[in-house]
Amino acid sequence: MITNRPRRNRKSEVIRNMVQENTISVNDFIFPLFLIDGKNKTTEVNSMPGIFRFSPDLILKEIESCMKLGIKAFDVFPSINNKLKDKRATESLNKNGLYLKTLTQIKKEFSEACIMTDVAMDPYSSDGHDGVVEKGEIVKVRISGVNKGGLLTNLDGIPAFLPVSQLAPEHYPRV
Repeated sequence: MITNRPRRNRKSEVIRNMVQENTISVNDFIFPLFLIDGKNKTTEVNSMPGIFRFSPDLILKEIESCMKLGIKAFDVFPSINNKLKDKRATESLNKNGLYLKTLTQIKKEFSEACIMTDVAMDPYSSDGHDGVVEKGEIVKVRISGVNKGGLLTNLDGIPAFLPVSQLAPEHYPRV
């Protein structure tokens, strides 16, 4: 049993770099961005002090600033007007809607950026759930492939896809 901790792995920077457990760089970051409708608008996210929702014009400026810092991956989350929400989250399929239109604009201006997309239903659902609600119960849906929202996010050269609705353990495929 070793009663003292050997210092040999700390003697030189080369050895420290070689035996370190983890490294993290700007290449490992995925920057979350929150989208709202409008022009020249920002609103703070109450539950996350210092984090803001941006209108499309300002989200482009935010991405530009991040790109200059070396952050090149972004996950964009929409905040949709309540008037556009319904039980089937149909606004999520609107090619001319705020979210898909803004994603297309981002990819057009920053083709080298990696854009993750949120295809969950909850931002578009009048029930606020990431699924269909009938008689007060969330309808269990087995995911067997790419859903329509996922296909639409691959529109106009946007190759990234992040199915947020599949991240809950009950949605993982059983192998």
